[in-house]
Amino acid sequence: MRQFLILGIFIYIYKSGKTTTKDIADRFEVSPRTVYRYINSISEAGVPIITKSGYGGGVYIMDGFKLESLFYTEEERKKIEKILA
Repeated sequence: MRQFLILGIFIYIYKSGKTTTKDIADRFEVSPRTVYRYINSISEAGVPIITKSGYGGGVYIMDGFKLESLFYTEEERKKIEKILA
């Protein structure tokens, strides 16, 4: 379950462009502290994820990062989208 949650958070950030930890926590029904732990896991996996606090801050993935569709099949993509719906 934890892996699906981390993947869901990654995809949510990737699709939204820029969001907040509060928005992620509300969306996935976890605490902001859990969101930060999962963001750290995503970062350790090699995704250049940025967190900035204060006005104009948020959570986003560094410009230029592209997720290659080779990482998952079409069927897996549909399952992921169902989880996020």
